Amino acid sequence: MAKINSDEILKELFQASGPLLWQTFTQVGVKRFLNIEFSSTRARRADLIVEQEDGELTHLEFQSTNDPDMPWRELEYYTLLYRQCGRIPRQIVLYVGRAKLRMAGKIEHPKLKYEYTLLDIREIAAAPLLAAPEVEINIVGFLCGQGATPANLRRILNRICQLKGKRRRDALEKLALLAGLRVKSQTFTKEAVKMGLEAEIRDNPIINYYFKEGRQEGRQEGGVNLLRKLLSKRFGKLPEWVTEYLKKATTSELEQAGLRLLEASSLEEVFPAAAKVARKNSRRK
Repeated sequence: MAKINSDEILKELFQASGPLLWQTFTQVGVKRFLNIEFSSTRARRADLIVEQEDGELTHLEFQSTNDPDMPWRELEYYTLLYRQCGRIPRQIVLYVGRAKLRMAGKIEHPKLKYEYTLLDIREIAAAPLLAAPEVEINIVGFLCGQGATPANLRRILNRICQLKGKRRRDALEKLALLAGLRVKSQTFTKEAVKMGLEAEIRDNPIINYYFKEGRQEGRQEGGVNLLRKLLSKRFGKLPEWVTEYLKKATTSELEQAGLRLLEASSLEEVFPAAAKVARKNSRRK
């Protein structure tokens, strides 16, 4: 499955939901969305560019990963927008990823200083967006602060169940894909099945992989729990380097560790590579 393009999904949600989302994240009124293609060798297209009611431009970029080159990308957009439109844009990067925000919001060089607004979507309260009548706004609200709860997921799925036709399919698809930025696919599929949406997800070629992925996550989580219990029974309380390894191990790595456990006399024999890394880290401290 190709990587989910959360930028495109969010762009569609912002454009479909009217002014509320835009005003929530930018605090400016919208006159019109602009579709600007840059005539650069990279053929870049910004996520969203809006002409405000006062004639100024605001550029909103969505980002789901911590890209160390983000300041330079934004500077390039700034240059292209100014050269093409003749106006200085206000720039906002809205971070929607699961990991902690670690990107810089500026460039400081001896002969160059540049900055833009960097906003973590979790700094925005979810409640007003979850209470909005449009399900598209509710979906964005799930990514906001205190939004990604089982109760809110059920509430949005229930609202989707009340829709019909293309809007229902589109909303379910967008929620399924964006929910992965906050919860495990296993969590999403469990709630969707309770709502009677299993057939619709299975029949959707874009999101039915959630069922496969959810089942795989469930098996892997069960394998981790079983291996942790066996290790604790054999060796007592597990050190931090073992618990951290178990969180990140693949299914194949867990299976290999389980086989080594049958004859191992120490944790180092069960996890030789992880033990080696732990020893190196210990010497550095």
